[in-house]
Amino acid sequence: MINKIILISGKKQVGKDTFANFFMDCGYIRIALADELKRQLTFFLNFVVKLESPVTLADFYQNKDRKIKLKPKTEKNNLDIRKWMQTYGRVMKKYFGKYYWSDLLIEEIKAKNKNKNIVVPDVRFPYEIQRIQERLSNIYNIILIRINRNNEFVDNDISETALDLYEEIKYDYVIDNNKSIDDLKKIFRKIYDNI
Repeated sequence: MINKIILISGKKQVGKDTFANFFMDCGYIRIALADELKRQLTFFLNFVVKLESPVTLADFYQNKDRKIKLKPKTEKNNLDIRKWMQTYGRVMKKYFGKYYWSDLLIEEIKAKNKNKNIVVPDVRFPYEIQRIQERLSNIYNIILIRINRNNEFVDNDISETALDLYEEIKYDYVIDNNKSIDDLKKIFRKIYDNI
């Protein structure tokens, strides 16, 4: 039986991590594109930039609205963690190529997680999906899931909107997550049983 990589996309606060957790409960390994970005940015903010108080890796997972205060104060003194992540992610792609983050993820999968089912809860760009498919579809069955939700969180950053109108990506499943977590679990169960 061929192993699977589940690629989940959607805007912030639509339930991507919650849906990925359902897969983890069934033995999948979670590897996010942003995990390495968060590790690198934690180091950068704590050791290169002067902060009023240190940033922890947990802040990136649990406290994304935390404002990061720089010393000395600058006009960029109140960027929240999400904005730092978006900016840092863009800078690294500018200097190392647009595949920088997806290539790191691919190498991690090949090096440490061969022969395992993987869930990636944060694909945000068409070229990330294409690169992962191009490099791993010969050894994994790759399943694309898009999660949508009507919510008040609006963020027009390209990392939130790049997949909105990109018609070349054909999702295997599109989920409208506008009900309860129990309803989302039922949707998961149908998908899981089908794949």
